[in-house]
Amino acid sequence: MEIANRLTKLRELMEKHQLHAYIVPSSDPHLSEYVAEHYKSRQWISGFTGSAGTAVITLKDAGLWTDGRYYIQAEKQLQNTGITLFRGADPKTPSYTQWLKDKLPEGSTIAFDGRVFSAREVKKMQVEFDKKNIKVQLELDLIGELWTDRPPVPAEKVFVHELKYAGLSRKEKLQQLREKIQEKDANVHLLSVLDDLAWLLNIRGNDVPHNPVTIAHLLITQETCYLCIDKGKISPEMKSELIEDGIQIKDYQEIETLLQELQPEDRILLDPSQVNARLYYKINPQTTIIEDKNPTLLLKAVKNSVELENMKKVNIYDGVAMVKFTKWLKENVGKEEITELTAEDTLEKFRRQHEECVDISFDTISAYKDHAAMMHYKA
Repeated sequence: MEIANRLTKLRELMEKHQLHAYIVPSSDPHLSEYVAEHYKSRQWISGFTGSAGTAVITLKDAGLWTDGRYYIQAEKQLQNTGITLFRGADPKTPSYTQWLKDKLPEGSTIAFDGRVFSAREVKKMQVEFDKKNIKVQLELDLIGELWTDRPPVPAEKVFVHELKYAGLSRKEKLQQLREKIQEKDANVHLLSVLDDLAWLLNIRGNDVPHNPVTIAHLLITQETCYLCIDKGKISPEMKSELIEDGIQIKDYQEIETLLQELQPEDRILLDPSQVNARLYYKINPQTTIIEDKNPTLLLKAVKNSVELENMKKVNIYDGVAMVKFTKWLKENVGKEEITELTAEDTLEKFRRQHEECVDISFDTISAYKDHAAMMHYKA
């Protein structure tokens, strides 16, 4: 009944704002695949805990679109919620935009939080909905109004990814990036992808479980680099180090002001599939926008000799942990009760025995019998 009550309250807010539908994706303002608890709005409104999916709520109906990894899980979690499961991989399943066009009358209004949709997605939606004169609002975080016990935005301390692991200094990486920006005939670059940002600045964090990233935006010019972040996450020592490398530290929300203050002669490079719609539309309308892939995507893909050597090492370290786990499992099956959870905990214990283990890369999928047939099963 809890989910049904939340849907009722959401629909009351929708009526107050004269909305006919509200869309809730699984993303965060950085369009991450895995998100911090604060950004799990789709999970909160639907009860579905998978990492991928989009909830769509109208004044009378509700649906959840997800992929084949989560069909069984979603079926169970959506029972008695009033939300219909739409199997995204089924060719007969309409997209949620098509479903909305079929459901809503001409002249309706759809809303969502533009911070958790990419600029590309929003532009595509606007073109599609314009055919039926359906208006789009992207400034409303209705879930934020309803979710009274919402976890705070993470504020874990940032730490340095040492040169012995990175192989290149942040100054060297910034120089490489600036050369790529110039090749695209741009003089400014907006970077919001958290793993790209972590790679570029040789910093790490703990804002997202099992993902060593910190929540921040980066605006790079030929002269300086603006890191927009919760300043409380930066130690005085790290602040001095970043400033010495030409990086100015700004508050997280200041990225919008920086984009608004761009000049008409500026040419900003960005990937519209990797920048949220709210930021995209904050850019000074007189500034030229160059839409292309983030150069960091390919720069970080080409591993230097230090990175390659470290990759070999960590695979050996993890291989040792797996051998220890396999030995433990074979020696103890039938002698003691082994559950999915105890197996998962034991494997993690062996991995953490190595002094350089920081964290596991994702929740272990420890599944037995029929559970093993479920993709992304969590014990």
